[in-house]
Amino acid sequence: MVKDKIRLILLNLVIGNTDNVDKTKLYHQYIKSCIYNSSLVDLNNEFLIETQDKDEIESIKLFKEWKLFIRLLESKKENVKSRHKLPNKPFREFKALFRQRNMKGNIKNLRNFDHILNTDIFPFNDTFKKIKTEPQMVNAFYKLLIYSYFNGELKPSTKKGKRIYQYVFDEFNNSDIINLQFKDLPEFIL
Repeated sequence: MVKDKIRLILLNLVIGNTDNVDKTKLYHQYIKSCIYNSSLVDLNNEFLIETQDKDEIESIKLFKEWKLFIRLLESKKENVKSRHKLPNKPFREFKALFRQRNMKGNIKNLRNFDHILNTDIFPFNDTFKKIKTEPQMVNAFYKLLIYSYFNGELKPSTKKGKRIYQYVFDEFNNSDIINLQFKDLPEFIL
């Protein structure tokens, strides 16, 4: 438990350069960092295989799968007045991809392999451990991706005279992403 608190403080110092910890913000930044930086890694790179432990390599592979969902969400976003919108619930293609890519197993494996998510620092492990049904897991995963990767917020709006809720977010910006996926940053990432 003390070890987890120390990790949390260190992560916050790396990201925010402050000792005032905002766990929720840090959690979403960690997820965004892992998705984004995994997509940049070439798993055929022998240097990577030699320098990283097996759990880190497995974590990278799993987060690479998440990038497929990001691409799908990007293709479905609706552009309105320099902002983007997505439905408040997962759409049919998202659910199909979730089943096709065995994301239930992927999430379970991340709970075991990722050196941060397998702790009690963030709610990831606890949240997904408690989910019993696939629809609940799809919804939780959808929401996590939108909040973490796009910094989306659920907001009310009107469509054809009806009040609806949609996730609203600005253009994706990767300038604030720090690579937090590796225990020790390999030289080729720096």
